[in-house]
Amino acid sequence: MYPESNRFQRFLLSGLVKVLEVMQRIAAPMIGGMVTATVLPLLVIPALYYIWKQWEGRIQFSQKQ
Repeated sequence: MYPESNRFQRFLLSGLVKVLEVMQRIAAPMIGGMVTATVLPLLVIPALYYIWKQWEGRIQFSQKQ
């Protein structure tokens, strides 16, 4: 239809190839960060708090005796 559009498409796609190469290197740390940001507040921090409170209770109990 437009003779210039084919050249523009090739130009656009050649630029996107470089962007996709960078995005592939960024993807793994990004996914890891999203998983960590989800797991840490839901599982790790409450578990550490529970362990800390149990440890604190044992110390107070042993000091009373």
